[in-house]
Amino acid sequence: MKSLLLCLGLCCLQLLSAQTIVRGKPLLSWDDFVAEYLESRGVDEDNPSPIDRGGTTLDYLEEQHRNPLNLNLATRQDLLDLSFLSAPQVDSILAYRSHLRAFSSPSDLMMVHGLEAQQLRWLSLFVEIGDTLRPQFTWREQLRRARHSVEWRVQLPLPLSPHFSRQPSTATALKHRFLGLPWSNVLRYRVQSQQLWRVGLTSDQDVGEPFAAYRNLPFDHTSIFVEKHLAHQQGQIIVGDYHAQFAQGLLVGHRFATFIQPYFFDLPRRLTRISPNTSTDEAHFLRGIAWQQRNGAFQWTAFVSYRRQDASIENGMVKTLYENGLHRNALERSHMSTLGNLQYGAHLSWQPSATQWGIGFVGSHFSQPFPSIRTSRSVPSPMVGNTALGLSLDFAHYARAWSLQSEFTLNQSGSTAFATFLRCQLSANDVLLLHLRHFSAHNAAPAARTFQQGAHVQNEWGGLLGYETAFGRKVHWQSFLQFDHHSLPTWRAAAPSSGFALQTLFTYAPHRAQQWSLRYRLTSRQQTIPHYAPLLQWVTRQSFRLLYQRNFGDFSLQTAADATASRQQLHNALHYGAMLSLRLRYAPQTAWHASGFVSLFSSSSFSSRLYAYQPQLPGAGAFPSFYGTGCSGVAIVSWTPSRAWSISARLSLTHHWRTVTASSASSPSSPTSASPSVTAAQLSNASPLSSANYSLHCGLWLRYQF
Repeated sequence: MKSLLLCLGLCCLQLLSAQTIVRGKPLLSWDDFVAEYLESRGVDEDNPSPIDRGGTTLDYLEEQHRNPLNLNLATRQDLLDLSFLSAPQVDSILAYRSHLRAFSSPSDLMMVHGLEAQQLRWLSLFVEIGDTLRPQFTWREQLRRARHSVEWRVQLPLPLSPHFSRQPSTATALKHRFLGLPWSNVLRYRVQSQQLWRVGLTSDQDVGEPFAAYRNLPFDHTSIFVEKHLAHQQGQIIVGDYHAQFAQGLLVGHRFATFIQPYFFDLPRRLTRISPNTSTDEAHFLRGIAWQQRNGAFQWTAFVSYRRQDASIENGMVKTLYENGLHRNALERSHMSTLGNLQYGAHLSWQPSATQWGIGFVGSHFSQPFPSIRTSRSVPSPMVGNTALGLSLDFAHYARAWSLQSEFTLNQSGSTAFATFLRCQLSANDVLLLHLRHFSAHNAAPAARTFQQGAHVQNEWGGLLGYETAFGRKVHWQSFLQFDHHSLPTWRAAAPSSGFALQTLFTYAPHRAQQWSLRYRLTSRQQTIPHYAPLLQWVTRQSFRLLYQRNFGDFSLQTAADATASRQQLHNALHYGAMLSLRLRYAPQTAWHASGFVSLFSSSSFSSRLYAYQPQLPGAGAFPSFYGTGCSGVAIVSWTPSRAWSISARLSLTHHWRTVTASSASSPSSPTSASPSVTAAQLSNASPLSSANYSLHCGLWLRYQF
């Protein structure tokens, strides 16, 4: 009998050491998470570009969702990289794991002290329970155990653009005629072996871009990366396309560094980092090699990048830098890959204890020079000449009750930039956030991206004051005030201008399956009076949103009421907008999932437009605006017959009973001439509605894992 019990015990230990991956049922859908996350961070309705066209933000979050973190092997740094977890919450998770030696189920997180209902719901999408010992495999075993996935997404928008005409009537129409297909394609391939290495390929073709023609092989844009983690997770090497971030991003940074919400929980602990590019964004990435190594209290980071960018060249100088990645017609293809860009940099940080010091430099060299003044309105150029060199000093201190991060940069022309974040934990439920920034008028840092209002890290000073508190575990209040000033003209204002934004968000969650939220946002900015430049006027916009969501077993329901009001200083008339929306998801314990979205909206002008997140196919992102009067509906059906196969189909229809166009008072007059950098968001905001009273989008997504 004793021998039998001993054998059974040894078998149990063997099973524990080779524990099967356990992933609990997510407490919310991916679409619900995206909606909640965007609500909590406060979407900048004037510039929602971080999630447009499958941008970096959503791709980064979805990559984490598809490759969940093993709670039994996750390091402290891995958990801190989940931006919605604070340092005390991470310490509580590690202490609980140390006490029990291992998590046996995702539901064990409910016993961890300090985790609130919202964090538990979000964590269910990003963690799993796996092996308690880190496996050691040979290269042959790693290749055999590697997980492969292939994804393909195709979308067809209707009605077709008139630029698809095969017989243009004029020379101008011929120049703007689309050369490609009326649908878009995205192909992704990933292979990953545990947490040791991974390889990725992303190919993208936008609507109207040629496929396997006009030098496309066969897609218009292809991104490849190879990532290798060094021994004991003490570093990594990336070859191909990647992102880099030094400190606050004043020399080089990510697009998703503009998020407000992570700073309310805790300042990120690893601001200097490198990561593979998994996005379809064709403008904001680096191409080359990057290396990062940690050795005790020291961390070294270095990168070299060279790629060609889209730009128009006139008289041997850069006239306009294009960042939308569109190459649909002869005119856009004439700007394709015309500007060479060499970038390089290195960073050294030292953190012996709770204090961290760092020093870094970044250099940029372009094949063609930039002029000092780009427009007749004296808008500063993001660069002057061919070369930009910058040196940075950064400091960080992490205490139990407060955290501070700062960076100061100096470039070769003597221009400076400064940014600092201070987070104070006033009590267990109260958080105070303070941010200050100052960028010189002619600061040149083409790779920089930080918490900012303008398109570039220059010509701006401002700050943010935020406060968050909780009343028990059910009621949360989050509010912030942001202000900024530009000492030189911008593309929206032909003279020095200012602006501010105020947002407050109340959340009430009586239990995990039910939540109420109320959001109010006020923005006011100085903009050019049409036809009276350089005179400015204040343009004020207010938005109100009431949201309710509830889970009923296999069903999840979300309904929202939105209202907007806008006013221009020159005109006393208010422009109103209102929208009612409903999202329903059905996710039973079967292979079939379905979700739907319907909305009714009415807006008297483009300035009172409304925004709502719509369910998307995996890997796609959009935050569309609605103006005019009409209705919109979205239906998604997913089928997952096995762990290998997954299929999703999407149908979207928007019908307008009354249309309005974007007036010159509320949209930029000429982005190509007034702005040194044309973004996708600017182009979309400047485009009026199609002449058709409806728009139809069909989409299909396939994934195969092996």
